[in-house]
Amino acid sequence: MRTFPSLRALASRTRLRRVGRTLPGLLRGSDVAITYASVVTVVAVVLALAPAHVRDDVVQRCSTNLTNLRDRPVFVLVVSAFVIPSLQGLWQLPLLVLLYTAAQRWVGRAATVFVAALGHVGATLLVAALIASGITHGRLAASVARASDVGVSYGLACLAGFLVSRAPARWRAPYVVAAAAYFVAPLLINQTFTDVGHATAFLLGLGLAFLAARVAAAADVGGRIRMA
Repeated sequence: MRTFPSLRALASRTRLRRVGRTLPGLLRGSDVAITYASVVTVVAVVLALAPAHVRDDVVQRCSTNLTNLRDRPVFVLVVSAFVIPSLQGLWQLPLLVLLYTAAQRWVGRAATVFVAALGHVGATLLVAALIASGITHGRLAASVARASDVGVSYGLACLAGFLVSRAPARWRAPYVVAAAAYFVAPLLINQTFTDVGHATAFLLGLGLAFLAARVAAAADVGGRIRMA
């Protein structure tokens, strides 16, 4: 006797097929975000499982402090962006995936990496210059030269500023206010060097957003002139 699948089974299969077709679309344009978040997660888990003295030593060696920037600048500028010293810091990953995906789908892989790297390196070097100046003029203790500074947040701040020009016009002002409150406002309250780095990276992103908007406007005008 022939049996027929139930309506519920057919509906389930239909939903699975739709998910199978949708998933590649969701993943397309997200490979930078997914790869980056995966590496950061693995590093954070490995560090969490390591003995405390090993974890502290790794974080110190990967930190963009003055000592490391003087001895091996390229290494620490790259590696520090993949190190989160504790599992609690992984709460940033949803924001990371969101911002990197939005940027990649807008300007592509290379430009996304460039913007994030500019924010990370630019903010790091400014903070390092301020610390060096403070130590030189006696405003900071010499021990600050070995202070730990790792994480993904400078790149996130720059991307958040860069994506301003991608926000719809009616939501642009609320977006800027919310992003500034998150990345810049802490500088007015805590005034730490990390807060300086966040504010710097965000402003760099805003500058790139302004530049991207001007380039897009110029290209649009040039296209209209050629069509006329």
